[in-house]
Amino acid sequence: MSGWRHQHAADTLGWATPTREVSVREARSGAGTSAPTVLRMILGKRLQELRLAAGVSLDDAAKALDVTSLTIRRMEKAEVGLRLIYVRTLLLKYGVGQQEIDEFMAMAEQANEPGWWHRYRDVLPRWFTAYVSLESGARILRTYEPHYVTGLLQTPRYARAILQAGFPNDTEEELERRTDLRLRRQSLLSRPDAPTLWVVMEEAVLHRVVGDPETMREQIDRLLEATALEHVTLD
Repeated sequence: MSGWRHQHAADTLGWATPTREVSVREARSGAGTSAPTVLRMILGKRLQELRLAAGVSLDDAAKALDVTSLTIRRMEKAEVGLRLIYVRTLLLKYGVGQQEIDEFMAMAEQANEPGWWHRYRDVLPRWFTAYVSLESGARILRTYEPHYVTGLLQTPRYARAILQAGFPNDTEEELERRTDLRLRRQSLLSRPDAPTLWVVMEEAVLHRVVGDPETMREQIDRLLEATALEHVTLD
């Protein structure tokens, strides 16, 4: 499960980088630190593998549930939640053993639990939800930053200034929530199982004033602190 790549013109939105790669090597078992959306992607892929191994077509799988083949396709692509009764029926049709069914069902139930970012859904674009989920469940994060300091290393004042420029019509409350969401994402770097973060940043980022001089001084200090962390590399 590696090589997840998201490309977007995010510098205008203040969310992330124009090009960022998130590598997910495994789904973690803890509900608090794993990403339910990541787990749902893994289980969806596994459902597809089991279906193909059993020689069952999309149409035949759909008939077993009395649904359309589109429903099966969306389950396999993690575009919808995993209805447990559907999952069990499909696993039985695919000839899966009882032990694997029990394990799969337990993971499916966990995968349907909302992630911590769900509480920010009023200010979190739908297209970015999957990214946050992948980021939360990643073991390695690689990012190239030509315009701004990466969101995972931004100070509160720097982040607020970036977000305010990207969302000029936000209310004060919305701006606060966007800033809080960004800072909450940074907590993954202080976890015991923190991912490796590798940032390639252009020198122009340090010369581009965001906010005011004091904001930039705080931000540069934050970058210096980050370079002292074994799991963070800043080039």
